[in-house]
Amino acid sequence: MADTFLTLLDISKQNGTDQAVGVIEEVRTFAPEAEVIGGRPIKGTTYKGLVRTALPSAPGFRAANTGSAVAASRWDQRVNQCFFLDGQMRVDEMVLDASEFGADWVLANEAVGIAKQKLIALGNQVYYGNPSKTDFGFPGLTYLYDPATMEVMANATGALGATTTSAWLVVNQPDCCEFIYGKNQGLQLKQWMPQYIVSTNSQYRAFVNNLSGFVGLSFNYTKSACRIKNLVAYGTANNTGLTDALVAQALALFPVGVVPTHLFCTRAQRLNLQLSRTPVYSSTGGSAITAADALRFAALPTESNGIPLHVTDSISSTETATAAGTAY
Repeated sequence: MADTFLTLLDISKQNGTDQAVGVIEEVRTFAPEAEVIGGRPIKGTTYKGLVRTALPSAPGFRAANTGSAVAASRWDQRVNQCFFLDGQMRVDEMVLDASEFGADWVLANEAVGIAKQKLIALGNQVYYGNPSKTDFGFPGLTYLYDPATMEVMANATGALGATTTSAWLVVNQPDCCEFIYGKNQGLQLKQWMPQYIVSTNSQYRAFVNNLSGFVGLSFNYTKSACRIKNLVAYGTANNTGLTDALVAQALALFPVGVVPTHLFCTRAQRLNLQLSRTPVYSSTGGSAITAADALRFAALPTESNGIPLHVTDSISSTETATAAGTAY
């Protein structure tokens, strides 16, 4: 991908605008994953997790004058890795000097933009990060969850094609699923520094900065997440959107004592959940609604089956429908 820089044309567009209104964001993609999924720093960029895969296998009781078999747990070791997230910024000092709002205003808005873009990318990585692309971040939930035991299918594949989406129940705690931040720090926005940019027989002065840090997704337990897949939007043929019943079915797949902390879905699936809770009826008790009746509508969902709901734009609405028990 070619480098993209702030240009004089960009500054010309900024100049003369209403400073009271400020920057109006046309791109309002909402990716809350980095804000609501907890994490912790680690010393390096990798750590090993000790996993008990089986409890000791032996009778619980013994008869008089007989011994009891020696038993032992079975153990495994898993490695979790952080990857370097990097957002480079460079602004020519001539471009800064051309701004009527001042250099600090321009630099601050550039930093906000790169931070938003990287958090959107991080949110998408949580679900769709591909483990085969080792230089492009951690594997996402689509490749980490167990489709054989931790999946609920809302629709048969039929003719749905690439029109479906998913909702995810996630257990966010250290022995299940969490972010890990390498080198004992999270994402760091550095200071803007002047630097001479050298090219063939020429140079110019610019201000440079970057947002960076080592980030990984630790997935220690095979039942840390459950996917509700093949969901479709309201009004679509064969529509089966998110409902409390589907969430309850997904919750039943988690072992007793393992309780999801987050439910993630798209805006359209939050609407489906809301509509599924909405028995439209007459406020006067009649069999039909008339112009004199008040429309009764369910409140905007904030949870399902006691699990807090988080709406995100990071989950795609164009997933290809797959058969039950098949990975994405």
